[in-house]
Amino acid sequence: MSKKDIAPMLLCMGAGYSTGLRDEVLYHPGQLFQQYPNLNRAFWDIRVQNEPTFLNTEWDADHVLKGTTVLLFTAAVTFKIGDKKKWYWYILDGAKYFLSYKIGFYLSYNLQLKNKL
Repeated sequence: MSKKDIAPMLLCMGAGYSTGLRDEVLYHPGQLFQQYPNLNRAFWDIRVQNEPTFLNTEWDADHVLKGTTVLLFTAAVTFKIGDKKKWYWYILDGAKYFLSYKIGFYLSYNLQLKNKL
């Protein structure tokens, strides 16, 4: 691992964290509101229909967290574009970044939100 890997790995970890929160919003909303009773239901509860606003998009937790995941992955890939390496280094980088993503997911879905896999 080099210093160049720190930013992409942190971005991938953030993407995993965002995905873990999104899974909680989608599949365990009752548990989410039990754990955090003061959350704004209009934003966090996907069962509440919101009117599309800016760019004809719903601004709820599901859409914001999915967008966050995509943006963080895009930023991580952007850091690595232009690295001139042999093909096998890209596979190793992919493995490191996937592991970072899974650590971020574990931190939110399992540790913070206390779900069991």
